[in-house]
Amino acid sequence: MTRKQLDFIYALALYIVEKLKDPDRRVYFDVDGVLRDIVAYYDTDDDSWGSLVAGKSIYELITEDFSQLEEMPDTVFVPSVQQFTDSPYILSTQIELPAQDATMRWLARRFASPHAIFVGEGSYNSKNMILEKNDRIFDDHPKFPESNKLIIVGHGYNKDKPGFRVDTVAEMEGALDVLQPW
Repeated sequence: MTRKQLDFIYALALYIVEKLKDPDRRVYFDVDGVLRDIVAYYDTDDDSWGSLVAGKSIYELITEDFSQLEEMPDTVFVPSVQQFTDSPYILSTQIELPAQDATMRWLARRFASPHAIFVGEGSYNSKNMILEKNDRIFDDHPKFPESNKLIIVGHGYNKDKPGFRVDTVAEMEGALDVLQPW
């Protein structure tokens, strides 16, 4: 490589690093599928978004007893998020107040001081509207709008969703390392 090419690559790398240094950026996490493992709790098929358990949707099962939300296990990503922050920003769909309360209790057992915003139905666009220019969100919903703010947490049910994905703990940690405040 010529000196001019090396200088250009170095200047480009510095430019990219400066763009990553955004002290005002918030990193948001969805709860279900990203932090809370509903698939494991109900032992459902990870490849199908609309899996039924005993003939009922997961939403129907949860609304029968919101306290289940407090008992669900962590996903494999929770320790990585705990290392990243003890006060995560949460952006999640929890329509009913009892679901929000159960979710906050679940979060409080894992994080010192979570900041939660709950949105209702049609939440994919609502979530996207809350995000500022350089914010990012880890979400698993296959219908989340295409966005450079979205980091897809990979599951079988969203395997066809294009975009930046994290499928493993190592990939989550790599993404969080880049998003770490400077």
